[in-house]
Amino acid sequence: MNLERKPKLIVFDLVTDYTLWPFWVDTHVSLPLRRNSIGNVVDAAGRKVPYYPEVPTVLEHLKAQGYTLAVASRTGEIRGANQALQLFNWDKYFTYKEIYPDKTSICSFSGVEVKTDDLSLLLLPLINQSKASGHGLTISCKNGVWE
Repeated sequence: MNLERKPKLIVFDLVTDYTLWPFWVDTHVSLPLRRNSIGNVVDAAGRKVPYYPEVPTVLEHLKAQGYTLAVASRTGEIRGANQALQLFNWDKYFTYKEIYPDKTSICSFSGVEVKTDDLSLLLLPLINQSKASGHGLTISCKNGVWE
């Protein structure tokens, strides 16, 4: 990421999934998720749960560069989203997590004092791009981590 001004907080928006992983956590996998005997993350039916292969490298690079990372999601399947983050071992990258069923808010990081011009939303699905733009937020990688 080559930004002229380094944002204080980078938020990965999981609002419709297909951002860090290629599925909807509330409809495309059977919960609960778990690790199988060979270490793969699988759903309740034993199907392997994939993620985009570039994600761990991107998260590691951003964290190493000193960025503060957060994840936000508006999903009815809070447990599944948290399970995926934990089982993929990505919790260690995110200082803040806001995963909740609210269908109206962008995100609400309690206790975080960041002006909108110091915030960058990564991987924001098309459905919310105009909503975020109205708040003066920087939107990067609109089509996912592989862009």
